[in-house]
Amino acid sequence: MYRSIFTFTLLFICHFVFGQVSTAIEIGLNQSTYDMDLFANTGYSSSTNYYVGLHSEVPVSEKWSVGLDFEISQRGVVMSRFEDPSWPEDTTVIYQDMAFRFTYFDVQPYIIYNLNENLSFGLGLYAGLNFWESSKRGGGDWQNINQLQFISTWDNGMLLNARYRFKKFSLKVEYNWGFSSVNNFVYLDAFRNPVSGDNLQLRNLQIGLAYFLKE
Repeated sequence: MYRSIFTFTLLFICHFVFGQVSTAIEIGLNQSTYDMDLFANTGYSSSTNYYVGLHSEVPVSEKWSVGLDFEISQRGVVMSRFEDPSWPEDTTVIYQDMAFRFTYFDVQPYIIYNLNENLSFGLGLYAGLNFWESSKRGGGDWQNINQLQFISTWDNGMLLNARYRFKKFSLKVEYNWGFSSVNNFVYLDAFRNPVSGDNLQLRNLQIGLAYFLKE
């Protein structure tokens, strides 16, 4: 998948250089969480983070365009406070809102259907390179945890978005489904024995505002 995405990116750059391309800068919010198979009793919730990006699209026909986005995108998860009743009383473990944040450089190629001059829909793929990890407990400060490598270097999946265009601005709503498990966590059970991580796949809702530099 990565090879296909980067081949598409190179072809798009050729169109960017020689063709008619619309280009916009974009900023917005990620509301992300992960599908998690391990430890069903663990309380975890979604996390709100930010992204910035460059959006470009090349028209193919009146109704169809090809899009390519580059983003610096933060996503994460919050492990909430819980007590697991299945563990012995003297080994109960309590978490206090431990938040994890993972920052990626994403490449997102997709096909765009233009319903009319204002509203369009996109369907495609994303590939992300994880280059920064951080965490914090409760209301504390974010701490660099890159050396722990909790999350895999690469992530990939599918995207579906809708974009509403008004003058030089557009509002985007996008959903990302991660295909690959990115889990590198090693957990400890009630007796402090290591337990390997299990499936961890991204689920991310993204809302952003773009300003077109070139139309």
